[in-house]
Amino acid sequence: MTVAAAPADQHHRLRIKDCLDENLFVEAGAGTGKTTALVSRITSLIASGRTDMSGLAAITFTEAAASELRERVRRELEKEAREGQDADERQRCGKAAREMELASIQTLHSFALSLLRELPLEAGLPPVFDTLDGIQADLGFQEAWEEWLDQALDSDELSPQILRALSLGLRLADLRLVAAALHRDYDLVQQVPFPEAPPPSLTIVPQLAEAASEVDRLLPLAKNGPSDVLYAHAQAVSNLGRRIQDAGEGASIGAPIGAPIGAPIGASIGASIGASIALLTAAGKLSTTRGAQGNWGTDPVSGVNGCTFLKALFAELEETRVRELEQIRLAALLPLLQSVRRFVLEQVERRKTEGRAEFHDLLVWARDMLRNNPRARRHFQRRFSNILIDEFQDTDPIQAEIAFFLAGSPDAPAAGETADWRAVQAVPGKLFVVGDPKQSIYRFRRADISALEEVRGQLTQESVPLVQNFRSQTGVIDWVNHVFRQWMTGADPADGGPVLQADYQDLSAWWTPPDATPPLGVHRIGGQVDGPAAEVRRQESLAVAALARQVKAELWQVRDGDSGELRDAEYRDICLLMPARTSLGSLEQALEDADVPYRIESESLVLATEDVRELLNCLRAIDSPADQVALVAALRSSAFACSDAELLRFVDDGGRFDYFNPGAASGPVADGLAALRKFHDEHSWSLPDELIERFIRDRRMIESSFARRRPRERWRRLRFVVEQATAFLHAGGSSRCGVSWTGWTARSASAPAPWSRRSRKPTKIVCGL
Repeated sequence: MTVAAAPADQHHRLRIKDCLDENLFVEAGAGTGKTTALVSRITSLIASGRTDMSGLAAITFTEAAASELRERVRRELEKEAREGQDADERQRCGKAAREMELASIQTLHSFALSLLRELPLEAGLPPVFDTLDGIQADLGFQEAWEEWLDQALDSDELSPQILRALSLGLRLADLRLVAAALHRDYDLVQQVPFPEAPPPSLTIVPQLAEAASEVDRLLPLAKNGPSDVLYAHAQAVSNLGRRIQDAGEGASIGAPIGAPIGAPIGASIGASIGASIALLTAAGKLSTTRGAQGNWGTDPVSGVNGCTFLKALFAELEETRVRELEQIRLAALLPLLQSVRRFVLEQVERRKTEGRAEFHDLLVWARDMLRNNPRARRHFQRRFSNILIDEFQDTDPIQAEIAFFLAGSPDAPAAGETADWRAVQAVPGKLFVVGDPKQSIYRFRRADISALEEVRGQLTQESVPLVQNFRSQTGVIDWVNHVFRQWMTGADPADGGPVLQADYQDLSAWWTPPDATPPLGVHRIGGQVDGPAAEVRRQESLAVAALARQVKAELWQVRDGDSGELRDAEYRDICLLMPARTSLGSLEQALEDADVPYRIESESLVLATEDVRELLNCLRAIDSPADQVALVAALRSSAFACSDAELLRFVDDGGRFDYFNPGAASGPVADGLAALRKFHDEHSWSLPDELIERFIRDRRMIESSFARRRPRERWRRLRFVVEQATAFLHAGGSSRCGVSWTGWTARSASAPAPWSRRSRKPTKIVCGL
């Protein structure tokens, strides 16, 4: 193995360490030692006497990163206290190492919390307030939403709006998703009310009535009569036109019966939903591509083939129907959204008054305090002499506002007056930011490359790039540079649009690998697979499992992480990364069939495994007797092991998938329904974790794992569900809704709440046990 003599970017690393009067934006690629660079700057700030530990704020993305940074800073300070050449610097470093607890080396949420706790009254909070974890926040929102919905359905103002929207196709579940989205980004919703909907009209009604007579005139042109597919469709459209005409309500919704057909509906849709709207909503698509010209004669009036004429007519009707129903839905939905918006903002004020902060509240309330309270801003500008931020590409724009408000000078003219962070001039050397635009992957948390570029432009004219990669060897780095140099090309060239992706900067490898078989580096395995997506995933999974076996059987060489020497590969050296959970089922099966040991590292992947899905289907069936999909899935699961033939025989014998009234049929399906009924009767008074654990034990789900590979892995997954239920209970959840919450967690696992402080882990499977 050959190692480079010195980092290719050594001059940039020295600038980070020594240029303490400059605000720097460090662009650090993967594996370039950015934490080491960050530690070196913190140590230099302390050693030079420019700050002490109480004036230092180092913000990281995760708790694990904060803990690691804190420990590395401590070790470096202790080293400088022993080995430093200057006596004063040694003394400062030693004192700082003993005062580590005074430093704010925290996650962004923890740092925001510390600001709020220091000046709660200035933030509009009670002197003592609590923070809610992710489960508590979810429960609080769910309870508040159910309370609001109950009141809304009883309200003379809101119930007509909800019923009207439901009649137009909205579902209560959709409305909850909208409310959750507004809740998630309430700080953006605060300043942006929904617009008024333009008055819709319903010209499709007279058009359909007129089209009915036109269709009746053209139907005799069908050479095959009623057996023609277009004939049947045309007749259905004609019947729809007559039914709407017979309804006699015209286009007016909520207006007096008899209003002229085609008149504008008005800006406010009334409580009465016209029969014509219900018919149009349920009608389905009016246009069609079915029918052949050769089966139709020519219209003597227009001289156009009857098939061509009807298809054009139906396409025009469908375009009008879709457009006008969208207008009507919009007019019905916007007033309702205004009400939901008020609900969300009222909940924010309620939490603030009661002193119960969610994770996102911490950021918003800290930003609002710094933005709107000059006294608080000046206090913290004096309090912190240096702000250092790691993983800047992964956080939302609120972080930029907090950072710049803190980085300003308390003595600058009007320093505490401006509410625009862009107008704050950062004190030279006070702000240090580390980020890599190439690694910005958290757009769902508002991490945005354009926002990152704006911060960089506001802070400095040039970045300090770290390109020396200490993690990977030349074969990997050369391949990465070759591929990403083509893909990552910077700003969108069209019309000077926003930045869509970062410019790529080549990385430099630190070491050259020794000879190995096969050579260490990047290998492309397999080729193009055609066919349905499910078959492609199956073939890919088989290829991956076969490759894992090959690596182990052929004793591929890997570099040992401790000694740096080559050794034979083991299964534990293999990690499988997946962009989504779609392939999980087929990959699990392929690994099991190939007898490759593995464990699932990602929490969301655990929730998507077959074992957990089966358990959650059983829990949903227990919680919701009306959910027949979950009920049948539960009966087919390993907990009851009812075959499709047994399910069919049960129905043929007069059985019903209803454990309150299953009918007179007997057999394993009836026994399964009786067991589900028993657990349903118990679940309203049982603690959720106890109920789930009792169900797993009663249905011998642990024992059945022995009949399958990897029993320990399967136990761990089932145990995870119990632990989730226990966490729910500790968060204040009731026994009645515990099972529902556990099932909801699984459905929501792929979309983590933005206030969740989940660690930044890839979706991965690790081979080996």
